[in-house]
Amino acid sequence: MRVITAIGGVPSSGKTSLVRQYLAMTDGWKPYINHSVPHLYNPFLGSYVLGIYDKKELFSGTDKFSFSIAPYALEFIKRTKGNLIFEGDRLFNSSFLEALQSLPNTSLRILILSADEETLRHRATTRGSDQSPTFLLGRKTKIENIKSNKTLSDCVRLAKNESRSDADKNLRWIVS
Repeated sequence: MRVITAIGGVPSSGKTSLVRQYLAMTDGWKPYINHSVPHLYNPFLGSYVLGIYDKKELFSGTDKFSFSIAPYALEFIKRTKGNLIFEGDRLFNSSFLEALQSLPNTSLRILILSADEETLRHRATTRGSDQSPTFLLGRKTKIENIKSNKTLSDCVRLAKNESRSDADKNLRWIVS
């Protein structure tokens, strides 16, 4: 059975950083940027990471995708057999996660990262983020809706991501 790990959280909760750490653990990731669903594939692991991870970009992962990517991503995931990880706002919504949960021979794991307000503000300032309060409130509401979704509740793991120790623990969970 393959495992799909979806990583979500409010902006600056550390989603992209966590996936970058995961990618750095193993050599052999091959980018497929011009694919209809840009991704990285590791033939040694037989695993996929959805998204675009350019070290120079402020926003990476699925945040680089079009807002209309979900149906294409779902079809791509249906065709793949390996384990898969994704993070970011574009695909992290109840309807997409429920569709993944219904796939045969698939175990869905949802990791929702959190951090205290001071940590979130510091990270946003450090990276030069200028997301509006309205946008941030919308993302918070979206995450709360997923956390309270009864259909997804068995798949959800809530995790603090405020320190290096937290990130290491979350990374160990991802690879477990």
